[in-house]
Amino acid sequence: MFFKTLNNFLNIAMSITLTVVFISVTICCVYLYHKDRKDVDVAKVICAEMCSEGNISMYGVANSIQNRMKLNNKTAYEIVTEKNQYYGYTNINKNKIFEDKQCRETSLYLSRNITDLVDITNGALYFRVEDEKIQTWHNILTVKIGRIYFYK
Repeated sequence: MFFKTLNNFLNIAMSITLTVVFISVTICCVYLYHKDRKDVDVAKVICAEMCSEGNISMYGVANSIQNRMKLNNKTAYEIVTEKNQYYGYTNINKNKIFEDKQCRETSLYLSRNITDLVDITNGALYFRVEDEKIQTWHNILTVKIGRIYFYK
């Protein structure tokens, strides 16, 4: 009788333990899926903004996102999805641009490591290609990288 009760107790304990482990793993997987999905969305924006200008310009765009993150205490995803902030977010060709292997790999690396990047733009929040019109928010030129001007 004692061993039968002990066996039942152990079976219940094992079932509870396995259930807790299963739920924990599921929650972790869901979190990682959504985090990776947001990283991919940020990477697509970086790609759509500067893929044609090369890796160093893409790095500069990532820095502008990073600097806005620090200034506004927001995530990279929150920054790039704000209305009228990054054209790359609404670019209808962003998925096609993201198919470029080198651009995709570079932008994914930048997106996944955005909080740890060294700032090569000297705190820039905005940027423009040299043939674009200067806007009112382009206040202080911080650096020019290739054909891209970065501003505070």
